[in-house]
Amino acid sequence: MISQPPAQITHAHSRVRCAGGFSLSEIVITISMLGILAGVVLVQMSGSYEKAREALALERLEILNGNLKERAVSLREYVLNRSDSSTADELLVLMDLQYRNPDPAKADFNSPYIDPRYRPTTSSSSADYRLRWTGRMFELLRPGIAGSGLKLVFDGSDIGTPRTYPPNYSSSGR
Repeated sequence: MISQPPAQITHAHSRVRCAGGFSLSEIVITISMLGILAGVVLVQMSGSYEKAREALALERLEILNGNLKERAVSLREYVLNRSDSSTADELLVLMDLQYRNPDPAKADFNSPYIDPRYRPTTSSSSADYRLRWTGRMFELLRPGIAGSGLKLVFDGSDIGTPRTYPPNYSSSGR
């Protein structure tokens, strides 16, 4: 018997040597696609961010006006002349909504109507959301509209130490 040498077994993949990793063109295409997707997401998010700010501003407006109505039901309606030359009227209304008489016999059952730690600043910048007093309630001034009022911030920086009231403090309005 004549023995034959074993047959040479060759595979197609053994002839082609594979390099590990990605080619430069694959990396460039992937980064380009990610950049396009990020651009689309950022455009969508910027619109959502502004809508969220407006929704928060409207919620703050509803809180203040709702608390004015609660005060009117339990104590008396709040009517204070509007002053376009300053923001003293907005601050006075806010102070009254935050006040609670320390004498339990004279204290309003539902007061304070607004958290006493809410300490907004005022602004007349048309770039800000602001709440302006109209004489009986607050209205929202959106960016681009002229006028002064309580500045709405969305980062919690308007929360601070509660106001202290003098012992003879008397709420305004009628």
